[in-house]
Amino acid sequence: MAIDYLQELAENKDELSVAYHYCGSPETRQDGLGKLLGRLVSQILRQAKSRSALGDTFEALSRVKSRSRYPPLEQMKKTLNTIGSCLSTVFMVIDGIDELADSDGFLRIIREISIASKSFKFLISSRSNATAVDSLSSCRHISLNCDLIDGDIERYVRFRVSNFRWHDVPDIEEIIQGLVKGADGM
Repeated sequence: MAIDYLQELAENKDELSVAYHYCGSPETRQDGLGKLLGRLVSQILRQAKSRSALGDTFEALSRVKSRSRYPPLEQMKKTLNTIGSCLSTVFMVIDGIDELADSDGFLRIIREISIASKSFKFLISSRSNATAVDSLSSCRHISLNCDLIDGDIERYVRFRVSNFRWHDVPDIEEIIQGLVKGADGM
């Protein structure tokens, strides 16, 4: 829902961009930080293609990616600095940072990016994780309790199900409760 909201907010605004990544996939656990940053940078640059200042950066990254590689980590950091100087606000949503093999390294990069440019706004989710809490202790944060989350998950599932054509299904309540329970607070 947060990503949907941010994308709507940024939809017709040239100075805003949104990038997001879910770290729970098996590929993400094994990928290096450069590849993860590359995915985020690619999303931002695709949205910014028409802007002249970032158009060249997009083209350069596209040429490297066509060889099925992302540039090295240091080049990705430089690209993010360029993006930060060209856009007023870049929202980056990272879900499940505790799933990363090198979450410490990624949190370090996030701090570096935040210090280098005030354009970046991060929304990071993680299971309770002492490293993440320590690394981001100077940042504003919210601790979510699973009991409170279940109601939000149920509202979201009901909203999504209401858009399906098969909402007349007799056991829809059972399906909704199964989805809420299966989400396990995530």
